[in-house]
Amino acid sequence: MLSEKDAKHILRECLRLSPAEGTEAALSGGNVSLVRFVENEIVLPFNEKREQLFLRVLDKGRIGRASVDRFDGRAIKAALNLALKAARAQPLLREKYSFPPPRKILDVNGYDSPSAQLSVEEMMLKISGLLELFRKKGIRGYGVLSKKTGSINASYGWPFGGERMYAIANSEGLFAYHKSTALHFSVTLKTQEAEAWHEVSGLKISGMDFKRIGEDSVKKVLAAKKLQVLDPGDHTVIFEPAAVAAMLSGIGKMFLAESAARPSSPFYGKLGERIFGTNITLSDDHTNNLLQNCPFSSEGVPRRKKILISEGRVNDLIYSKREAQEKGMEPDGYDLPFPGLAGRGHYDEDKPVSLCLAGGKSSMQELIASSKKAVVVTGFWGNIANEGSLLVRNGKVTGALKGFYIKQDALQLLRNAELLGRQERISNSFFTSVSAFPAIKASGVKCSI
Repeated sequence: MLSEKDAKHILRECLRLSPAEGTEAALSGGNVSLVRFVENEIVLPFNEKREQLFLRVLDKGRIGRASVDRFDGRAIKAALNLALKAARAQPLLREKYSFPPPRKILDVNGYDSPSAQLSVEEMMLKISGLLELFRKKGIRGYGVLSKKTGSINASYGWPFGGERMYAIANSEGLFAYHKSTALHFSVTLKTQEAEAWHEVSGLKISGMDFKRIGEDSVKKVLAAKKLQVLDPGDHTVIFEPAAVAAMLSGIGKMFLAESAARPSSPFYGKLGERIFGTNITLSDDHTNNLLQNCPFSSEGVPRRKKILISEGRVNDLIYSKREAQEKGMEPDGYDLPFPGLAGRGHYDEDKPVSLCLAGGKSSMQELIASSKKAVVVTGFWGNIANEGSLLVRNGKVTGALKGFYIKQDALQLLRNAELLGRQERISNSFFTSVSAFPAIKASGVKCSI
């Protein structure tokens, strides 16, 4: 990714060259390094860099857009003229629009220099020991270690879709810049009898213990060799952090003020009421030490930490830009675009992008040890618990289970939560979601086959 100085120079040049009434210029992209392995053999390692410039112009009540991957004056002028022509071909906006003014942004440190400088060769060395372990155990490993430097948010730009910016400027005087690193490792292990899945993500390569990752992965697949069928009924279930993230993946939208105003919403008229146990605190917090997400929106508006659930009480809601303006509130950095401005990509931002569920002090091992009879769910495919979920008896893993249905939604999971583990960073190899969730031990979970 470009340095702050270089990014600012390019964006200011865009503003200087623009013939439009108002202009916004933003940079997206960065460096992507990826190492895949199939059946314990490394395949298709690559390292690529790509930067893209996105332009929006405002002209007589109309918005036009264009993008370009070259940053010389001639290319920028051509892209600006194209955006202006696009604006003049658009219908008038139904509401008056202007680009946001500059506001103070408190940056967070999401960048780790050793991780950014990590080469593909060094990444291959990091996982070579794992692959040797898998071979010795007679296990076939399939997976990926990926690294991204640049546009890292709830979703990221090239090459996997969705466009997030790491630098933005507009004709109102706004400029914002944020640099990040992120790493993700996921592995699927297979034997003749079973398979298991494991993943780890982080901001720093120094925080990823590949020896422990390998040992944990092997334990899962070896435990899954003799799959049993779970008896239908109510069970105590320990959801690993990745499983919790899957269960809660759609909960953010429920906190939209517009959604909560409908009688069908579970939060309708509940602001200030306690609807969960006091152990549940849910926030949207880009400053979380595990996340350190971009502190501004795709328009450069500062993001604010929002405590949505505080010790079981519905504490706050998410307001779109329009709702915030109507209520005379400062914007929160949740940019639901005005009609006709639906964005630079196929996402919208009127939702939490850095969900964090406060955790406890217990490790997964301690949650298991505290259980006389329980099931450990590692992940989901739809509402089906992954094959290889673990059976616990008297505080020890005694076997593994075939896939089964979890008949419980996100809100029920939070209501039934008895114990919470330590918070972990959860993402995926495309960095399309980044959150911080603990493991949850819940009772009375309805399961069926």
